[in-house]
Formats: sequence, structure tokens, C-alpha cells
Amino acid sequence: MEVLDGNWTGTSTVPSRGLYPHQWSWDSAFVAIGLRHVSPHRAQTELETLLDAQWGDGRIPHIVFNPSVPFDAYFPSPDFWRSSTAGRAAGAPRTVQTSGIVQPPVHALAAWLVHRADPGLSRARGFLARVYPRLAAWHRYLLHRRDLGGGGLAAVVHPWEQGMDNAPSWDAPLARITPAPARSFRRADLAHGAPRDRPTDLDYGRYVRLATDYRDGGTGMGRAGKGGRAGRGRGPARPPSPSRTPRSTPCSSPPSTRWPGSRGNWGPPAPPGTRARSG
Repeated sequence: MEVLDGNWTGTSTVPSRGLYPHQWSWDSAFVAIGLRHVSPHRAQTELETLLDAQWGDGRIPHIVFNPSVPFDAYFPSPDFWRSSTAGRAAGAPRTVQTSGIVQPPVHALAAWLVHRADPGLSRARGFLARVYPRLAAWHRYLLHRRDLGGGGLAAVVHPWEQGMDNAPSWDAPLARITPAPARSFRRADLAHGAPRDRPTDLDYGRYVRLATDYRDGGTGMGRAGKGGRAGRGRGPARPPSPSRTPRSTPCSSPPSTRWPGSRGNWGPPAPPGTRARSG
């Protein structure tokens, strides 16, 4: 609890004050699952803060940026993603800056476990009633706007989405990516650890290239994609009713980056030698 208390901002928990000084999507879900044992109210707040940054098309961004943190403290920073402009057509929030990619959908499970920890508090605060439409819209986004192959599997569009971003499994797919010029970005992570424990400059340039293409390509951040028109508020557009809850969808990487042994999740178990994450 000492670490969690030290990383608590008043509304959410940062993974690290130095290296990761913002709110991360599935980090917050797992933090909430743990916090429910000692502070169900704080666990609810953790998830509510994250969902306040949900896009109108239903996506939950993988980073919610803290406006009090200087841009040069972390990269890619808010001025790289430019979510409020690059993601305007997809309903990016106007009052908070976020990334444009996502992470694995563990949030519904987290919300249910947090509710079960103190049902009385949850009912008194209207917790489930408020988060349910957003969680349903999140799964609808994955079902309708990430099923790029039409087979019912949500596609991963960037290694940072998967939680295995620096695993050797990505080496072969990334080798086909032309890296962004080194002068086009400044890494902040190297100030917080030994370079041998971080991605190489070549790999990082490839991460940046993929993120830039996704941001500017007009099919990811720039428009709603298939499955309907995106809304323009902070909340999800046209949330489904409880009687029409979208089915939970398994997720996998796209065919070009699927590895042998993948079983339709966000990838296979991390192989030996997995490196630290970068995004």
C-alpha cells in the first residue's frame, strides 16, 4: 500500500512517478482490483477517472495524460498524440488529453469485482449504473471497430496495446517497419533505467512510426471506423441497453503479427527474455 499511496494522484494511480507519470488503462483496472480489499471507494474512483476519458466511439485510451506533468517527462506526450484534434471525429474528449490506442479489456471484470467488494457503497454511489453503459460501449468498439478480419477477433494495431510490447515475438513483424527518424522524437525513458533494459533506438523508432501512421492515417484516431457514427461528447455514443449487451470478444493480433500458438487472446504467454515495456 505504501507504493500505491505514494503513486495516488487524488483521482487515479500512476504506475511510476518518474517513468510512467500518467494513468494507464489496464494498470488502473488491476490497481482497482487490488484496492477493493482496502478501499472500495478509491477503487471505484480509479475506474471512474479512467472512464471519464473514454472516447465517443467507445474506446478506452491506453493513456490518460495528467495535465500537471510537463510534456518532456514522458514520450509519446500529449503533443504527440494530439487527441483532441486528431481524434475529434471519433469523439475524443475535449477536456483531457489521451493516447489514441487501447489496451486489453479487463475493465468490466475489474468493475464487477470492485462492486462485489462493497455492494452497499456501490449502490449508494450508483457505481454500476454509471459505468455499465461505458463498459458496454467499450466492448462494442472492440467488436465492431477492431474486428478487421471479420472473424470476431479484435486486432492489435500497435505493440504498445498488448502488454508485450518489447517481447522478442514482435521482432520479426517490426523488422518490416521503416523507423521514424531519430531526430523526430526525444526519448524520456532512458533517464530512468539502463539502456540495456530499454528498447533499442531502432525499435523505438519503429514504435513511433506505427503510432504516427495510426494517428495521421484517418482510419484509426481520425474517424469512427465501421460499426456506426462516433459521438462527440465525453461519454460513449448511443450506449446499448442491458438487454442488448454485446458479447465479450476474444482479442488477438492482426494476421500479419500473429504468432504460432496464439489462442485468440492479446497474444501468447511472454516468452523467456521478455524485455520491459516501452509504452
